[in-house]
Amino acid sequence: MSAYADLTSLIGWLWFNMGDYRNAQHYYDEARNVAHDAENVELVSYILCTMSQLATWQGKPRVGIDHAVVAGVWAEQTGSPKARAYAADVAVRAYLADNQRDKSRATLDLERAILATVQNAPSASSWWYFLRRSVLLVNRNEVRAQLRRPRRRDGGGQSIARPC
Repeated sequence: MSAYADLTSLIGWLWFNMGDYRNAQHYYDEARNVAHDAENVELVSYILCTMSQLATWQGKPRVGIDHAVVAGVWAEQTGSPKARAYAADVAVRAYLADNQRDKSRATLDLERAILATVQNAPSASSWWYFLRRSVLLVNRNEVRAQLRRPRRRDGGGQSIARPC
């Protein structure tokens, strides 16, 4: 079931990268449900992170926040600092897209603390293959640059989440 959930998540990611967000959401939902059935907490956290990115990218940062916060709760149960770091990373981006700068800064500080524990060595799980300290540093600097920009008067914000 975990392999099926992982492959289904990958299909969702491919739809996301092609810009078909409706199909991406469908496959992410299916993957998350199957990962829960498999009781694979780390995979559930990963899929929720990708769902957060999708929502934030679509201009729905509050939905992105929901997914990121829940991803963080599941990540705490994994014992994986990479799972926790990724959940914090997508939360920072969702908070920033929703103009919640204080929460974004606080979560960025949390991510920095987690980052200090993340090693460049490969993770036991393939889901975190892309997550190296250098990637998180680049993301952190990108978010910091966004935080230094003045708020828009209309309250809108530009999503900075990007599909891989």
